[in-house]
Amino acid sequence: AWYGEITKQMAVGGKEWLMPWWNGQYYFDHPPLYFWLSGLVVKLFGLGEWQVRIVSVLAGIGVVGLTYVLGKKLFNRRAGTIASLVLISLAQVGVRFSHGNLDALMTFWFLVTFYLWLKGRLWLTGLSLGLGFLVKGWLVGLLPIVAIIAYEVISKRRLPVKQLFLVILVGAGVFLAWVIPA
Repeated sequence: AWYGEITKQMAVGGKEWLMPWWNGQYYFDHPPLYFWLSGLVVKLFGLGEWQVRIVSVLAGIGVVGLTYVLGKKLFNRRAGTIASLVLISLAQVGVRFSHGNLDALMTFWFLVTFYLWLKGRLWLTGLSLGLGFLVKGWLVGLLPIVAIIAYEVISKRRLPVKQLFLVILVGAGVFLAWVIPA
């Protein structure tokens, strides 16, 4: 309900889009990417329950798809299928991803970040990392970096520190593009 109200304040209530607004004051708990995306849906289709939940639902579908793709890339098609099925069989996944909260979008950007790292697309990896920062903040947003480091160590590859630094720098730049004016 809080996130729906924040989206409503942005899209319908005339509050500024740069900073989320809730309960009569600025809402500093989370950055605004989820609210911006939901607000665009509300602007296009009007205010309603599905409009404030659809970003979470679509991101959740993307998470399931990315789970399959990553499982297939790291192991094989069967592993990707099993991983996706296990994910959607977890009761709280369906509940959380369908209720218009930030978790699905955050997880989506984290998986995109890891996938792009595996593909060697450093600038896009940094961009997706920064978009993850804009969902839950930079500290939680560093989880994909932890996953990347763990993957590089477990796979016994040489950790490319310069490339990792570039990704973090681009991600921080995306985040700061909102933080500084906000």
